[in-house]
Amino acid sequence: MKSWFLRLNLFQRLLMYFSAIIISSLVVVSVTTYIKASHAIENQVTVYLEQIVNNVNFQMDGYLKNYELATLPLVTNEEIRKFVDQAQLTGFERYINFKEIKKEMNNKITDRPDIEQIYLMAETGRSIMAKETRAVMPIQGFYQDLQERTPNNGKILIYPRMNNNQFVITMARKIRGTKTYEPKGIIAVDLKASDLTRLWGKIKLDQDSFFMIVDDEGDIIFHPDNRYLGRKINQSIREQLASTTTNKFYEKWEEKEMFFHFNTSDYTGWKIVLAEPKATLFKPISVVRITVFISGIIALILALVLAQHFIRKIVQPIRMIESTMKNVEKGNWELAPEPEGNDEISRLVQNYNKMVNRLSSLVDQVYKAELENQKGQIMLQKRELEKQKVEFEALQYQINPHFLYNTLGTINSFAIIKEEEEISEMTESLANMFRYSLQNLEVVPIENELCHVRDFLIIQQHRWQKSIPLLIEIESHLLQAEIVKLSLQPLVENAIEHGFGTITDQSKITIRGEVDGDIIYLSVEDNGVGLNQSRLIELRDQLKNESFHPKSDQGIGLLNVSKRTKLLFGNNYGIEIFSECNKGTTVRMSVPYLPK
Repeated sequence: MKSWFLRLNLFQRLLMYFSAIIISSLVVVSVTTYIKASHAIENQVTVYLEQIVNNVNFQMDGYLKNYELATLPLVTNEEIRKFVDQAQLTGFERYINFKEIKKEMNNKITDRPDIEQIYLMAETGRSIMAKETRAVMPIQGFYQDLQERTPNNGKILIYPRMNNNQFVITMARKIRGTKTYEPKGIIAVDLKASDLTRLWGKIKLDQDSFFMIVDDEGDIIFHPDNRYLGRKINQSIREQLASTTTNKFYEKWEEKEMFFHFNTSDYTGWKIVLAEPKATLFKPISVVRITVFISGIIALILALVLAQHFIRKIVQPIRMIESTMKNVEKGNWELAPEPEGNDEISRLVQNYNKMVNRLSSLVDQVYKAELENQKGQIMLQKRELEKQKVEFEALQYQINPHFLYNTLGTINSFAIIKEEEEISEMTESLANMFRYSLQNLEVVPIENELCHVRDFLIIQQHRWQKSIPLLIEIESHLLQAEIVKLSLQPLVENAIEHGFGTITDQSKITIRGEVDGDIIYLSVEDNGVGLNQSRLIELRDQLKNESFHPKSDQGIGLLNVSKRTKLLFGNNYGIEIFSECNKGTTVRMSVPYLPK
């Protein structure tokens, strides 16, 4: 996976990183928005349903209390109290008493159409019904049932029951006679349970949503579908209703998942339940989900288009530098077009153009010096010219376009995708190398040259994404001995570029220093692929004849170091090369040892 990613170019890498960041951000925002919106909608719907249930509860309690007050005059009616009294009335008095009570009951039914029937029952066994019916009703059994249920303190009893295949709500009170405070009878009123629907006619419910009223025993007192009247609800719903006075929960009703919200009447103790299909409840949430998804897709497309445009703005100057470097390789000193602005990329292009200008100027100086040498200048001028020429070659080799290209590509890649510490490390190392290369010195201490090698290896380490182990075996008293500037780093670079096909965990470079009389031998050894015999002989001939093949850059660094060493210290010093196939290569440089 990593090797596949490293084969991608800078544009592809940046596009992948931007895509990952944009997609992850959109996913987080979309999921968070959906969850928050879903909770808000669910809470809003719950509050709305709670208000409806509370309103229905309030209306029902008011409805029943109104009928309680409407029937209260019957409890205190003198004729009714005489009826339940055990005092003996004459036949005519009983007739008059019956007619008055019957008249009062009929008036109540006329005023209150919701009243189905009114009963007056005395403990003597006598009874009166407001409406005469053909069905035979066991009045005595009804009286005994009410006698057990109705409290003696005069409070009203409200309970649902079936009467002649019709579900009614019975409101009953015990009444006293004219001569004692002990209850002597019961007056009861049957209300039509089905007429409760008119209380909620203005409340708009979704399809398949409904109200129902359940008593404390789990019997359905009211349901818009008369088939359910008097039936018990299933056990799971009954347990939920019995657990508290108000709550909300999800349960199945007729194989359909429903959302139930209920409240308990303080007046009757009944449960007012509102049921709504779960699909209807979550319909707005589904709309939010679809909206968030479509918005996320549109935002992703726009973000990727803008990211692609932004990445091109970053990559284009780098590609221009790459193209310009190829022309420089061919000897055309072409400047890269400088982008607008003063950011890091703009300054990089500016610094590159400055280096190209300096190289071009140095070439002109060398060319002029060669012309003067051809006109017969003295040998000393020729020697100085040669020094200037090899210094130029060293500088040119130091900023080899291949090396600059790879370094700039690495820096710009890491500038986007890595942390500041790594970028700082690479930039500082590259700056140190340039600063060291431009010092106007011919010889430097070995210690300085080793620091330059370390800076070079830092950049190579990031370029290859591998650590390149460097082993230094030089005694401390030799570190101040002087050698030619920019002599060790080209040898190390030659070992990396040509000694190893690929940097592996087994790759290793060793710099060893030894003294033999008045000569210091500095060796750069690698454990790479080595050279075959014919190539080794060819390189030794190039070093001896101070020439190299124009189509191969393998011997340029070696020849440059060898020529500068001989110019400064004499022909007795220079470069030697030893190698074996698959065992590695050793390049040994000899310089005079002048102890300090």
